[in-house]
Amino acid sequence: KIKNEKGKFADIVSDIKTIVDQLDSFADADEYEKAYDFIQQIPKNDAFETFHLLWRMARVNYKLSQRTTDNNFKKKLIEHGFSLAEQALKSGNDNYAVHKWYGILLNEKSQFNSSEEQIRNAFEVKKHFEEAIRLNPTDATSKYLLGIWHYEVAHLSAWKRRIAKLIYGKIPESTIDEALKYFKLAEETDPGFYNKNMLMLIKCYYELSTKPMAMEYAKILLEKDRKTREDQEVE
Repeated sequence: KIKNEKGKFADIVSDIKTIVDQLDSFADADEYEKAYDFIQQIPKNDAFETFHLLWRMARVNYKLSQRTTDNNFKKKLIEHGFSLAEQALKSGNDNYAVHKWYGILLNEKSQFNSSEEQIRNAFEVKKHFEEAIRLNPTDATSKYLLGIWHYEVAHLSAWKRRIAKLIYGKIPESTIDEALKYFKLAEETDPGFYNKNMLMLIKCYYELSTKPMAMEYAKILLEKDRKTREDQEVE
């Protein structure tokens, strides 16, 4: 009996590794539609409720949500993706990718809610991006995401600031300089890793009236390949 249980456990571990590898392969190839179809075939078994799978499935839901034009389907994907990330956090609190995707999906989920909830969640989103960086300082994407957080907060409208001050007694604060710091850190960590990071460097330098630097990055960006759909969105 013990031997059988061990054998069953070994099979499950092997299956999980196979699924993880396949999901990563789809991600590397930017084939999230195939990944979504593949997820539907994963056995509904408690043994497969591991954070290693959950955050990857959350990623697939998010990526697909960015491609659909059906708002109802988009909302469904985001809500399910957030649920998966939330579940992953319970056992994967020390995993940087779990925090990163939890932050991404919480931020995206907030867009379907009131301004009040968006502001409330902003503090938590930042916390998870910072934790992702702490857990893995070599992940450039987490630094990019924190840069986006600072950039969006720096552009927060006056009325949203008033709401935050009224309800929470404090306001999410940042500057373009702070956003630029994280975009630069991301680029230093992994040069050329993401066209959108380079675009944000250009935007920040332009807004800070540092046009020579903006032009320098613009020239580099124009010469870069557009390998993924997200890359192609950067014009």
